[in-house]
Amino acid sequence: MPRVLKSSDTRLAGHRAGANLDFGPAAVVRVVLYQLGEIVVGKAVKDATLDLLRRGVRTGDLGGNESTETFTAAVAVAVAEEVAP
Repeated sequence: MPRVLKSSDTRLAGHRAGANLDFGPAAVVRVVLYQLGEIVVGKAVKDATLDLLRRGVRTGDLGGNESTETFTAAVAVAVAEEVAP
């Protein structure tokens, strides 16, 4: 049975000094997918997000020109390609 996340998890508990936080939208989606047992899809979301960021594809809040919608669409396309049979 998957571990149930608690509010005390440092990954989800908000900003704490010294905590290694990953609480962006992609992280939330990934955590939900992991909790549902969709580990492969969750990893694909993480990999696609990091790959896009490494290539400089970013939303405005990260200094880029993409909207949330276009960035999300790019992640979705990459995930679909990765998990396609």
